[in-house]
Amino acid sequence: MQRQRRSTVHHPKREEPEIDRVRYERQIRFAELGERGQQVLAKARVTIVGAGGLGSHVATTLARMGVGTLKVIDRDLVELGNLHRQACYTEEDVQQAMPKVYALRRHLLAANSSVKIEPVLAHVDPYNVLDLLRGSDIVVDGTDSLGARFLLNEAAVELSVPFVHGAIAGSSGLVLGVEPGATACLFCAFGEEETKPQPRGIGSAAGIFPPSVEVVAALQSALAVRRVVAGPEDWGGKLFAIDSWTGDLDTSEIRRRTGREACQVCVRHRYQWLGGEKPEGPRVDVDEDQINVIPEKPRPVDFDVIAARLYRANEIKRNDYLVWARLGDLQLVVFQDGRLAVKGTNDWAEAVHLYEKYLGE
Repeated sequence: MQRQRRSTVHHPKREEPEIDRVRYERQIRFAELGERGQQVLAKARVTIVGAGGLGSHVATTLARMGVGTLKVIDRDLVELGNLHRQACYTEEDVQQAMPKVYALRRHLLAANSSVKIEPVLAHVDPYNVLDLLRGSDIVVDGTDSLGARFLLNEAAVELSVPFVHGAIAGSSGLVLGVEPGATACLFCAFGEEETKPQPRGIGSAAGIFPPSVEVVAALQSALAVRRVVAGPEDWGGKLFAIDSWTGDLDTSEIRRRTGREACQVCVRHRYQWLGGEKPEGPRVDVDEDQINVIPEKPRPVDFDVIAARLYRANEIKRNDYLVWARLGDLQLVVFQDGRLAVKGTNDWAEAVHLYEKYLGE
């Protein structure tokens, strides 16, 4: 898809916030940040997409540093398998089947009540991503699939919003800062096989070494703060490859692809992942371990009705945000907006059947 017109982000004038010099004394004494930088941070609006390993650690760092507004977008709830690598979440969150964004907001506000946390419980897709990211000073990638990362990259380019990519596999990770229109974008670096660096090990088969999550998230946080405070000069376009097991760190310049082999995204503005006509009826999104069935339009769900329909479930949990149920080997989650998430099958037809059975009119 080709877009001829690019969007420009216009930020309203923001009042000078009052700085708690006792809380932030040590970082204000860091010359590159200083009191002026702290003022800039306090007015900044950062959007983090994904509240898992990377996103939760980035959110924790930025909230404690005093970033003014953190918008955190994620579609999932806290599970026991998250706790070994994701920040803030607790066993109580698992027991309560809490969505990550709401659990994270509670924990972050307990650490710094002056920060504004905007939780968004949503499945990010080509049809809502521009609205979700619009108005951000910078976007940080905490997603875990290549498609989601390319989608965020295209949205950031379209909106001319700086973007910090991060990825983990095994003990290795990659970080890239993207300044749309000035530096290489994610597609410049990863869009062609001959220029595609890979972390050691691919996908969930490689497992995750938790210290790598913290290392990559720390670098993402540092790049985000630097861009917010110091601006675009000499920022972005460097690919950091880190292995926390071996201690190796490689940095390479990624050249923006122009000329005859110009990048399809940041130069030609031809988008593979972004936009297009929204299909009619429910949509199906198949991930590695989860299938999401998304209604054509968000609609409020009566959780009492859903719980009654799931009376044969082996186990049911519910709160203000969702109903969770175990049906044999399957796990079903019904969210406020009518989305159904199914784990335990890779058969999208079965997921659609469950959607029609439990959320059908």
